[in-house]
Amino acid sequence: MELVAPVLASSEGGLNPLHFDPSAFVLTLIIFLLLLALLVKFAWNPILDALDAREKRIEDSVTSAERARREAEELVAGYKAKLADAERQVAVRIEEGKAMAERQGQEIVERAREAADRERVAAVRDIGLEKQRALSEIRSEAVTLSRMIAEKAISRGLDAEDHRRLAEEFLAAMK
Repeated sequence: MELVAPVLASSEGGLNPLHFDPSAFVLTLIIFLLLLALLVKFAWNPILDALDAREKRIEDSVTSAERARREAEELVAGYKAKLADAERQVAVRIEEGKAMAERQGQEIVERAREAADRERVAAVRDIGLEKQRALSEIRSEAVTLSRMIAEKAISRGLDAEDHRRLAEEFLAAMK
């Protein structure tokens, strides 16, 4: 400190900051108190009002943000519920579709089975009818051939050899 004081204090009587002047102190204190009073009277209330208004805006913003967050959460919950309901409905419709496809498949198989049974019955009936017709034709042919053999046998006298040959011809004709 002793080094600083000689530098600051000039030999010509300049300002020495370490030197205490009571009149300057009192004057500075009076000016400070006057400025403080003016500030309190004219600036303090507007500053406090501005701070209060700012605090109110911040509280309103926080309240509004909180309300918006709650509303958003409610909307999300509502959308999740709707989505879950839609997923459930889709699952139900898929199951209904599967069941309907299964029923239709079974109906198709049953109709095919019934058609195959009808065709089988018709084929058996047709085979029977064809068999009867073939047997009828064979009988008719046998009667015709027998009549022809009898006519030939009657028209010329048959010996055993002719009879055997006619029987062979008759059997060959039937094949």
